[in-house]
This record gives sequence, structure tokens and C-alpha cells, in this order.
Amino acid sequence: MNLKTSATAILLTTLGSACSLFTGVSNKSAPNSYSPNTSDVTRLLKTKQCPGCHLEGANLTGANLQSANLQGADLSGANLSGADLRKANLNEANLREINLKEANLHWAKLTGANLSWTSNTLNPGQMSRSNLRGANLSGANLITAYLRGVDLSGADLQGAYLHAADLSEAILIKANLSEADLVSAKLTGADLASANLKGTNLIATTLRGLNFSQANLQGGKLHAADLTEANLSDSNLSRADLSAAVLIGANLSGANLEGSKLKKATLTGVNLSGKQFHGVNFLGADLSRANLSGADLSRANLSGAYLNGADLNKAILSGAILNGAKLRDANLDGAVGLNESLRARNIVQPPPPSQSSRQGHDDDH
Repeated sequence: MNLKTSATAILLTTLGSACSLFTGVSNKSAPNSYSPNTSDVTRLLKTKQCPGCHLEGANLTGANLQSANLQGADLSGANLSGADLRKANLNEANLREINLKEANLHWAKLTGANLSWTSNTLNPGQMSRSNLRGANLSGANLITAYLRGVDLSGADLQGAYLHAADLSEAILIKANLSEADLVSAKLTGADLASANLKGTNLIATTLRGLNFSQANLQGGKLHAADLTEANLSDSNLSRADLSAAVLIGANLSGANLEGSKLKKATLTGVNLSGKQFHGVNFLGADLSRANLSGADLSRANLSGAYLNGADLNKAILSGAILNGAKLRDANLDGAVGLNESLRARNIVQPPPPSQSSRQGHDDDH
């Protein structure tokens, strides 16, 4: 009887292993199957002190974890939607595939925390994002945090510290990033459509090709930022500091640039037709081949600006400062107030170049 029972057990084990191999599911827990340490969960809820704890997949929905110490804890796959994590210490914590929807992380510490998306083992080829939609991260410390692919749509990140954080491929649609520090943050492929970036610090940050359509960048700190081919359509850039920024190929259709600072900015070939630049500082800016037709440049400072080949047809230049401006081959037909500006600065408008003079210019190159 014992031999028969043993044989049956062996047979069932063998069949179970075969079925596991056939279905692609092993007897061990799958990488995306989380099982928390129940004693760690109890400890956390009782003491709020659980550094390095194993809380993978824990259901902590709506939990009160204010000022909790979770440094280095593994919360991957955990559900903390609606949880109170104000001033919590989550430094170096593993937060992959976590659900923090509408959680409160005001002034939380997340330095070096990992919230990056990961491969979805159940759906090969797909990635699982950490869910922080609508979460409150205002004032949170996310310096050097790993936030690749995180869904932060509608999240409140006002005044958050995101210096050198990795936000590549992150969804930041309608997120509030006003006054946040994003210096040196990695934002490759991130979506910032309709985001609030009022007064945000993006100095010298690479923002190439990013989607800022309808975003509020009013008063944004974008000095020396790389905005090459960025989509800034219908965005608010009024009073933004774009000095020394690179905007080659950027889409600025419908964008508001009133009062912005564009000193030494690179705007080669950019379409700026009809824009309001009254009193704007373009000192030393490169506007070569830019389309400024119909733009209001009255009282703008264009000293030393490069306007070679620019289209200034019907542009308003009344009171504009053109000291040292380069206007070779610029289209000045119908420009308003041009002669006034040139006379005021003792500049003689160059006559249309003859064939020989054109040849001479070509030789200069």
C-alpha cells in the first residue's frame, strides 16, 4: 500500500512538472508574482519602522504610513493607492510596478528609489509601469530616482526635487511640475503635454524632441536647454528664460513668447511668423533663415543678432535696436519702422546685392 501510494505521488509530481513545462509556468513563483512577508507587513502597520522589509505585492491600500521608515524596502508590485506616505522615507526602495494612484507623498524622500518600468512576463514585449496617476509628490525628494516609464499623469510634483532623476519615457501629461527642480534630469521620450512647468528649473537640460504641446512654461528656467525639434505648439513661454537655448527645428506654432529672454538663443530656421516679441532681448541670438514675417519686434534688442537670410517681410521693427545686427540676404520688404530703426543706430540699409557683390559674398564663405 505504501509502495502504491509512493508510486502515485511520484507519478503526480512528474505529471505536474510536465504540465508546468508545457504551460510555461514553473513551480517557483513567477517574477511578477509577489508574496510579502506577513510579519513585515504587521511590523510596518504597527510601528511604521520597516527598513529593508520584504513587502512585495502587499495590499496597503489607504494605509496610514505618514513618516514611515521604508528605506531600502522592497515594495515591488505593492498596492498603496490612496495611502498616506507624507514625509515617508523611501530612499533606495524598490517600487517597481507599484500602485501609488492618488497616494499622498508630500515631502516624502525617494532619493535613489527605483520606480522604473519592467518587463511584463505575462505579456512578452509589453512593459509594466508603476502607477502614480494623481499622486501627491509635492516637495518630494526624488533626486537621482529611477522613474523610467512611470505614469505620473495628473500627479502633483510642485516643488519636487528631481535633479538627475531618470524620467525617460515617463508619462507626465497634465502633471503639476511648477517650481520643480529638473536640472540634469533624463527626459528622453517623456510626454509633457499640458503639463504645468511654471517656474520649473530646466537649466541646461536635454529636452530634444519632447512633447510640450499646450504646456505652461511661464517663467520657466530654460537657460542653455536643448529644445531641438521639441513640440512647443500652443505652449505658454511668456517670461521664460530661453537665453542660450537651442531651438532648431522646434515647433512654436501658437506658442506665447511674450516677454521671454532669448539672448544668444539659437533659432536658426525656426518659424516665428506673427509672434509678439515687443521689447524681447535677442542680443547675439542666431535667427539666420528664421521666418519672422509679420512678427512684432518693436523695441526688441537685436544687437549683434544674426539675421542673415531671415524673412522679415512686414515685420514691425519700430524702435528695435539693430546695433551690429547681421542682415545679409534678409527679406525686409514691407518691414514697418525699419528705416527709423536703422537711422537711429546709424546703420545704412544695404542695397539689393548685385550679381558681382553676391559673387563676392560667396567668395567670403
